[in-house]
Amino acid sequence: MPLYVRAGSIVSIGPTIQYTSEGTSLPVEIHVYKGNDGSFLWYDDEGDNYNYEKGAYSTISLHWEDENNHLVIEARQGTYPSMKTSTE
Repeated sequence: MPLYVRAGSIVSIGPTIQYTSEGTSLPVEIHVYKGNDGSFLWYDDEGDNYNYEKGAYSTISLHWEDENNHLVIEARQGTYPSMKTSTE
């Protein structure tokens, strides 16, 4: 099946899960589709409550610079109680 993706898009692809508390130790892949500058905001929270409404979440900004063929991954912002301290 063909997949049409806009130039400059950044897409995360991870394992299939049925519900958020299922969890997985498998990695998430980041795909960058060249041809234009692009950005992506990675959002993460506990996934099993409404604490995000009180600011308990984190984000990571990714920016694709097409002219330089360069992906910039900024420092994580925010926190929540069960957040992992590192990612692979």
